[in-house]
Amino acid sequence: MIRFIGHITIILVAATPAEARQRLHFLARHLNDTCPDIEFADHNGDVDDYGAAEAECKASLDDAVAGVARFDNYEITPCRRFEEPDQPGQHYFECCEPEDADTWSLYGHIPGQGVECIADFQTREHAEEVYARITGTPYNTQAQGARP
Repeated sequence: MIRFIGHITIILVAATPAEARQRLHFLARHLNDTCPDIEFADHNGDVDDYGAAEAECKASLDDAVAGVARFDNYEITPCRRFEEPDQPGQHYFECCEPEDADTWSLYGHIPGQGVECIADFQTREHAEEVYARITGTPYNTQAQGARP
């Protein structure tokens, strides 16, 4: 079984700290009741040894993907669709200028192996949204080295 530790920040708008705590406790109870796979723990004593629990979660992730290289970078590229001339209904994609794009492809870079297309999207914005969901950060063309 894979265990993963994630950190979530919840910002509640409330009139008083007591109201915010009450709403946060309600939310935690709701998640606990409806999502049996979630375990709540914090650094303030809910777990006997939080560092050990975190290490166990990280180790279970490493064990679960043994032999599979993680993407170390991503890029979003405009692509144009072409039909195979000898095979009706078959097509392929080539990188192109943004104004000529039929699709926007999100690629993941595999260390020492090149890139792999993760998915194609109708708009650059949708590709960037999925990138942000995967990485937890907004897409930055300069940092990623992708085409604008």
